[in-house]
Amino acid sequence: MLTYGPDGSAYLMVMAYPPDSHTPPGHVKGGMFVSKSIDGGMTWSNPITMTPRDWTWGKWHDKNAITANPLDPNLVHATWTLFHSGNTSLAYSDSMDAGFSWSKPTNIISQRPVKDTEPPTENNDSQAGAQIVVLNDGTLVNLMSNTVSENQGNAGYDSQVSILRSFDDGGNWERDPIYFADIVTTFRGFWTCSAFDVELKVPVRDGQCFIPDIAVNFANNKLYVVWQDAWFNPDGLAGAVISMSSDGGDTWTDPIQVNQVAPESQAFLPTVEVADDGTVGVLFYDFRN
Repeated sequence: MLTYGPDGSAYLMVMAYPPDSHTPPGHVKGGMFVSKSIDGGMTWSNPITMTPRDWTWGKWHDKNAITANPLDPNLVHATWTLFHSGNTSLAYSDSMDAGFSWSKPTNIISQRPVKDTEPPTENNDSQAGAQIVVLNDGTLVNLMSNTVSENQGNAGYDSQVSILRSFDDGGNWERDPIYFADIVTTFRGFWTCSAFDVELKVPVRDGQCFIPDIAVNFANNKLYVVWQDAWFNPDGLAGAVISMSSDGGDTWTDPIQVNQVAPESQAFLPTVEVADDGTVGVLFYDFRN
């Protein structure tokens, strides 16, 4: 993923796995790396490792995003999912010197009880698709999809769009996510909200329900989040939906459908941006052609 700082510097964050990434056992299998360009992308620095190979906390680093802080050219934020021993964690690292060095990744949310009961009835099981935006007061808003399971046999699970916030440049994060929408799935041999290839009769390898996208209007801190799910389609087909917050993420509107034209054609992989004048644009794929 690519981001630009207020001074024009570009930062490219990649997930890299070397040929020997499966050995030796017990070590980090690849990790996250960042390169910087100060000349508009003509040349790039050598990659800087965020996840040293001798750091054995994690096994599999995935679904990364990087955000240059628009208020401070020296501050850059990175977040991703860390899979480890059947569990997932949401990792966070930042740079305070314009990308030359990075903090040791910290675990800002992982599998733990949602409700303080004994025994707990629900767990945060997994987080994916994390992405950070910065409000004009410096608040960090980390978007993700969060899967919550019930601790009662195979009672099931729910996936929800949610956020975590930090009010001190990433030093501390809210303990519990703010959930603002359920992700509606349909059963095709397994629960999914992937688009379905109508000719080959197979799911599309898309963002499924787990890769939402976020944008912020920096003038008024309105937040916009899009994701794909089967919320509005009676046949359980993938569609693009959007929700908005006008109070920095405390409350959110009910999702509305974006793909108004030929919704039966399915819409998938939506992304969102907002212009300075408040115009919101959503880009997505569909099968009309």
